[in-house]
Amino acid sequence: MSENTPKAWIALYDNLGELARAWKASNKAVMGFHWKKLPPFSMIWPQVDFLRIQRLMATTQEHCATQAGTAKRLLAGALSMSGGEDLRVYYQAMAHYAQSLAEACEGLAKIAAQKQDKAAGRKTAIKAIYEIMTQYRKKVNLMLTKGQLAKVAWDNLNPARKSIHP
Repeated sequence: MSENTPKAWIALYDNLGELARAWKASNKAVMGFHWKKLPPFSMIWPQVDFLRIQRLMATTQEHCATQAGTAKRLLAGALSMSGGEDLRVYYQAMAHYAQSLAEACEGLAKIAAQKQDKAAGRKTAIKAIYEIMTQYRKKVNLMLTKGQLAKVAWDNLNPARKSIHP
């Protein structure tokens, strides 16, 4: 079976969608506000495990790198095919999206490390936290832009199947 069968590009889309869901859930846990995080409620309910989120983001980064490599390999195979322009654009967009998702995961892991340091009572400079947050915001905006391009490429490639992610 060829690498460029429809199953390969659908699997790539679904895999990156799962990785995006992992990032979204972690982002909500780290950045989200909830009344249970405020004292005295924080002493009753368990809090966010920032170390676990750091490990999850490291694993998600590895999987994003794998998916980006798969997309590039599929792109190389699609370049040898004739008439597969939509497929080429799709693989290229998905490779860029996977790379930007990995960068966003790296930024979220840094934020989780800062919050873990704060929870452990270690002092951190406000300027360092501000820089990390600014870089993370830029990475997320880039990821959202690349995600929109990937969604457009997906819709051009397969208009019958609705876009549910990234």
